[in-house]
Amino acid sequence: MTEEPVAPASSPGWLRWELDARDEAILALHAMDVEAQLIAVRALLKRNAEADQLVRDDIRALIEEADKLSSNDDEQHFLEERWVEENQRAVYQDAAHSMAAVGMLAPLCESLFVAVFETLRAKSPSSNVASVRGQAASDEFWDPHYLYGKGGRQTDLTQGILQLSEHTGLVARMPADLKAVLGALFAYRNKMFHHGFEWPVDERTKFQGRLDRGEWPAGWFMDATSAGQPWIFYLSPVFIDHCLQTIEGVLEGMGQHLKDIRAIKA
Repeated sequence: MTEEPVAPASSPGWLRWELDARDEAILALHAMDVEAQLIAVRALLKRNAEADQLVRDDIRALIEEADKLSSNDDEQHFLEERWVEENQRAVYQDAAHSMAAVGMLAPLCESLFVAVFETLRAKSPSSNVASVRGQAASDEFWDPHYLYGKGGRQTDLTQGILQLSEHTGLVARMPADLKAVLGALFAYRNKMFHHGFEWPVDERTKFQGRLDRGEWPAGWFMDATSAGQPWIFYLSPVFIDHCLQTIEGVLEGMGQHLKDIRAIKA
């Protein structure tokens, strides 16, 4: 925690400690222990990465051992079969670990924003009734699962978070690529949790189309292919790290926003 001594104007001889922005957010979100959740998520991600490395080491060892043998050697054929089996195992282990990652990160982001807006509701409960969203009942106004437009209410978590961020002014403190991160994370979560590791062919094609169109940055997803076509999609380590950085950015931004609110009220 970064602590800054600040001298109150009314008592120039005193010092008080001011929380940094991240800790301000952690303290405000008292209904959920974000810090403990992040520690648990990072620990499991680390263990899964270590398990993946062990499989890669086994595959590399099989290749090195097979290279030492004659192409007619029965043992080489056995090692080649083992190599195929280990690669097959690696594909599904990677898929399992990718599902575990999105199964932790997506709900954490979802519950975090629900808690963020509940906290902001308590700090600044009034809504902009002149807006389309402002016509909603109070509970629905503050629920980020909903997007409001001329056509009424729709269930759209990503857009709901962004719209509510705009209404509260929180958007100015949020990570610049929040829309892309949430869109990619929730889209992948929905595919994996509805279809499992091996999606229907049309779902694979649709998802690949979104990647080809550059809807999300290159490198956020990896895939295994079959007959040259997409087979299984994975969250890349780069995107997993970026999701964790985004969560940290949301905490930092929320803390700064709370400081902004306090300064306006002062």
